[in-house]
Amino acid sequence: MRGTMHRAHKCQKIKKVDSRFHGNDRLKKLKNENVNNRMEAKLMSAIIKLRREGGKKKPFYKVVVIDSRRACNAKFIEQLGYYQPLSDPYVFKIDQEASLKWIEKGVQLSATIKDLFKKEGILKNR
Repeated sequence: MRGTMHRAHKCQKIKKVDSRFHGNDRLKKLKNENVNNRMEAKLMSAIIKLRREGGKKKPFYKVVVIDSRRACNAKFIEQLGYYQPLSDPYVFKIDQEASLKWIEKGVQLSATIKDLFKKEGILKNR
């Protein structure tokens, strides 16, 4: 009885009813599948990169996980640490466990972050 047509009044449009959406259990299952697929897609399109903060000629950077389709100053998913290039020697603080967790999930790294991670020894074999 999938895709049955219901008769309507002459001034109403005919509605096509899909039997997949009859019953709350099946509807909830479909919604959950869609949410999981969207979350996986978000993880795969995320990137770890530097977000510039600070004033004019006094930059410091936050290391953030952000959706790669968003602007660099948009809302980020998680902050992993910070980088201060002007201090001598430079300061680079990072949550290694969280960053490795994101890398295992398949998040990409920007070129600068990849270089900093290699200098700090986070990416040893990559």
